[in-house]
Amino acid sequence: LNRLCITLLLLSFSRWFLYLFNTSIFEDLSFKELIRLYFVGFRFDINTLIIFNIPLIIAYGIPFRIKYNSLYKKTVDILFVITNSIAIALNLIDVIYYRYLDRRMTSELFTFFKIKEENQGNLIMSFISDFWFILLILLAFIFIIIITIIF
Repeated sequence: LNRLCITLLLLSFSRWFLYLFNTSIFEDLSFKELIRLYFVGFRFDINTLIIFNIPLIIAYGIPFRIKYNSLYKKTVDILFVITNSIAIALNLIDVIYYRYLDRRMTSELFTFFKIKEENQGNLIMSFISDFWFILLILLAFIFIIIITIIF
């Protein structure tokens, strides 16, 4: 439960980065409207957390002795880090993606990765070099997730 709460907090922070890095888009909104949007977004963060963690919640909660096996625990912990890192990465991609399309990412981003184009690798590398700070934020969030597993 502690890990899930911390991950929920990180998802929430990543949504605040969406606002902080795109304040010009939201400048017409009142403080009251921003707070309302925060709570609406928080509901989506809860849904994201549940969807990404259903298999892990089941794995942690199974009523069998195997869950006390150290290899089993490490495997579930690694899956926890991977799945939640993906969820946070998708949220952080929106920080940049939003400014270009004025909406959150949808499944169309995944079609971009399916299409094999000559310059696709260049586009991804360009994105990483232009928005390196998002990668640093992601690495910091992943570090926090790993720390929650250690302690």
